[in-house]
Amino acid sequence: MNFPTALKVVVIQKYMSFFGRARRAEFWWFYLFTMVLARTTEKIDWRLYLATVVIFMIPTFAVTTRRLHDLDYRGWWQIIPYAFLLGGMAVGHFAAVVVGLVVFVGFLVCLGTPGTKGPNRFGDDPLEGGSDQVEEVKPPAPGSDRGDPAP
Repeated sequence: MNFPTALKVVVIQKYMSFFGRARRAEFWWFYLFTMVLARTTEKIDWRLYLATVVIFMIPTFAVTTRRLHDLDYRGWWQIIPYAFLLGGMAVGHFAAVVVGLVVFVGFLVCLGTPGTKGPNRFGDDPLEGGSDQVEEVKPPAPGSDRGDPAP
């Protein structure tokens, strides 16, 4: 999956989709794009930066959830690194902040590992078929065990 395809999938096709699985390329291209955009807008104006963060918050959580699904984890696991990081900042102790950063970096490393081969409880393997064509992912049927439960 290339950069334009990854952005199209995350920002347009699956902006609020928390179902299915995401390839590593889909996640990392989007992550790179949002980091560069955030740093650029931060240098221009704080209001533009804040708008960028708000606009890309939902797709960031969505693509991270789908990436975790590819690793056969529920999307809620992404809360843990933020809890450690924010908890460390709230405590204000240097060691707590360092622990939070280490947990966050460890989480990013986990997101870089290959997903489960073949279908898992969250859907089919996104690498099967080898095509960059993306099909629409529908939420699981009520009562099924595929994916996170709908709120």
